[in-house]
Amino acid sequence: MREIQVQRCTNLNGESMQQQIQSRIAVLKSEFETGQTKLQELEMQQSRIRETLLRISGAIQVLEEMLASNTADEEPAPHDSPPAEPSAIGKS
Repeated sequence: MREIQVQRCTNLNGESMQQQIQSRIAVLKSEFETGQTKLQELEMQQSRIRETLLRISGAIQVLEEMLASNTADEEPAPHDSPPAEPSAIGKS
């Protein structure tokens, strides 16, 4: 069996191809870690924003219900019509 020898290429800086690849791997690993950290930060921020929106939504719902309840309590029944029958409420 013949062994094939691989010739090492060098760039203008004198780095071998293997050194260039190792250098590029190091850069990419660093960028990957930075990206993962940023993604985790954004996911945490997204979670906090969702929680805030849920609280705001709940507050809006409570206030709208309070407003509707106050409006219903403040409106007097019409004088010319009898009060609604309990069995007729909710039927339309």
